[in-house]
Amino acid sequence: MSQLMKHHVKLALVSGEEITIELEPPGNLPSSYFAFTKEAGNLSVWPFVMRLLSAGRQPICNLSGDLYRRGLKSHDVERASLSHLLQREGYAFGVVWDASILDIQLDRAGLRTFLFVRDPRDVIARAHAPSLSIPIADFLASPAALEILNGYGPWVEFLRPRRHVTIVRYEDLFFGWSRLAAELTHALQLPVPLEMACQMAASTAIMARSQSMATFRQRYDDPEIAILEAALAVPMAVFGYAPDQAPCTPFLKCQAEFLRAVNQRQAIARLTPLLDPDAIGLTEETEPRSSSSLGTEVATADAPKSSANSGTLYELDPELMIRLKPNASIEALVLGRRVVMEVDASGCRPVVGQPVNYEKVLAAYGCSCTYGIAIPVEETFCSLLQSMFPRWRVENHGVGGYSGTQNLIQLQRDLRWSSADYVTFCWIHDHLRRNIAEYSYLHQNMRTCPRDRPQRPWPRAALDGDGQLEFRSVLYPRFDLFDLDMSDFRPDPYYSNLVCAAILRRADELVRGSGGHFFVTTLRGTMPSALLRMLQDAGIPVVDATLSGRQYSCLPDDAHPNGLANEYYAEKIREYLVNRERM
Repeated sequence: MSQLMKHHVKLALVSGEEITIELEPPGNLPSSYFAFTKEAGNLSVWPFVMRLLSAGRQPICNLSGDLYRRGLKSHDVERASLSHLLQREGYAFGVVWDASILDIQLDRAGLRTFLFVRDPRDVIARAHAPSLSIPIADFLASPAALEILNGYGPWVEFLRPRRHVTIVRYEDLFFGWSRLAAELTHALQLPVPLEMACQMAASTAIMARSQSMATFRQRYDDPEIAILEAALAVPMAVFGYAPDQAPCTPFLKCQAEFLRAVNQRQAIARLTPLLDPDAIGLTEETEPRSSSSLGTEVATADAPKSSANSGTLYELDPELMIRLKPNASIEALVLGRRVVMEVDASGCRPVVGQPVNYEKVLAAYGCSCTYGIAIPVEETFCSLLQSMFPRWRVENHGVGGYSGTQNLIQLQRDLRWSSADYVTFCWIHDHLRRNIAEYSYLHQNMRTCPRDRPQRPWPRAALDGDGQLEFRSVLYPRFDLFDLDMSDFRPDPYYSNLVCAAILRRADELVRGSGGHFFVTTLRGTMPSALLRMLQDAGIPVVDATLSGRQYSCLPDDAHPNGLANEYYAEKIREYLVNRERM
């Protein structure tokens, strides 16, 4: 019966012959296309894509596979016949190697293409590896290199006029599939819960287990990299790869295309649960699942034996909404290097060199800027401070997405068990919105929130009728309010300052009550003058470590502070503590 339901499609060959391929009945979703540039990981990526599409009941036309089994390639098929096939509705077509077979009318019809790319510099470096004795300038003129260089041209021209192409970088997939799972689920509106997509990602063996990630940076010195980047400037820019050396003129001429690719990559990053706690699709369970729990149908023998690379650093918390998951870790490739972001057994980011015996404790609370998203643990300002105060114990209590409200709840919990000599709340300007769960902030997060996500209480701070601080909550997500204009109900900025000041005053009272000293450290954004005056009146010191500018971020890969910024944070806090200790 199932055989009768198959669609048989005839393809005319250039040779004059004809072949027939079988297709499942079309699905209900628009057609989509999956294309790969050279060495972009198709042997690992395409099987995972097919698995996810199958879970979303999207029929697949495995075009390259069907042709390969017959000893054919796309150029062996009459162009009109191939175009007719690709215009069929309700299929996912892959793998596409030839840019010319994807007519621009497909893009103009709003159909999505996913183009998987790899850093062109690494592709050249891999091809050059067997003959490293040949200078890179000479190798770039060889037939092998020219074939690679010329192969990028059609894809560059393919991308320029199209508006429905998503560039997916091999480097973003090397340590896990969650980012791709989130993007495909969102972009194609697959009927797959984000939680299930992430479990599929976690149960699929990562490429890092079986493939080498040696990069061009390990093979070439700076002058050689400059030569390499000059030859690859245009595809690098269009694919969104930043140069290591000073940008050459061809790269600068493609600045708009480079920014387009980078902005798209940042949009994908906001979808992924790896780095964005607000996109987590967790269930109400906080304990590890049993074999009978939801989602085990997608588990395989390759499933991780621990939470490392399980797709998230977070778990649910009944009061805080989320918290760091003890002993979890994820890996990412940021600015060309492997970065491990981990959580220790106590639910904090580890601090390098933390002593067993110590004289004093410094505890830092904050959000992802405090945790150190996108940088290794040794570069976080908490680890740097630990090296500056080797006889102290420095603790990193930062959690991605947290507000001052959540930091205060954290502090109240921690003080039940231990106290610190110094406590700092690390402040960024966005905390003013987060503290009160301002609707514009929640609305921003709902844009990438799965529609089937269960509602949970989002903690927020407020002032009661007497102006006293109290904790409340709001259900999130609220899709019934998503399309409403709520701007008339946005709180007055001064109220946000009042709530923030109340949070920081309460933290100061708690720390002083336990015999410690409290201060605020600003990391990003200018603190409003009204808020500064309130803190001054309360006797709460503010350490201004605010930085801005691209040079202090991990862009284009990630917008969070880089190692240079963390060095500055550590030095400003060190100066304050040294002066305080002298008093």
